[in-house]
Amino acid sequence: MQLDFCLLQAVPTRHHHTSHQASSLDYSIIQYKPCSHRLEVVNIGIVLFTDSGPVLEFSKSMNKINSLDADVFWDDVYQQIQEIEQATRLLLEAKVSTKDLIAFLSRDRWEGVQYSHHRTIPIEGRTAQGIIFHLMQKFVFPLSRKNKG
Repeated sequence: MQLDFCLLQAVPTRHHHTSHQASSLDYSIIQYKPCSHRLEVVNIGIVLFTDSGPVLEFSKSMNKINSLDADVFWDDVYQQIQEIEQATRLLLEAKVSTKDLIAFLSRDRWEGVQYSHHRTIPIEGRTAQGIIFHLMQKFVFPLSRKNKG
């Protein structure tokens, strides 16, 4: 994955310092796409954007990738994971908005590791780790038989 930072505009981040906390957080599903002309993707993790910075969580097992890409080069996948983590932090430091950051790192033309489109989730009294666990169960971990349908 090659990043073209020239396509992004730095915009002032909006931090609302009010007496109440944010009621929702931005997030994206981290996906692996083996081939750019096919529509198949595997959800491999979550990125949650908190006030203290992005929290990236990945599945411990990448077996789902093998089901779509039997010839996967694992060194490339792990390198792409490191690149997307680094790009996320650099873009946030450059004051790129979360929505623009996610849009940039979710380009459909890329193969490999990328973000899904921008999403939000209500906090509802949960910690960041609680939200990450909920999102991992919902989008990343394999469905159990009783959770299907």
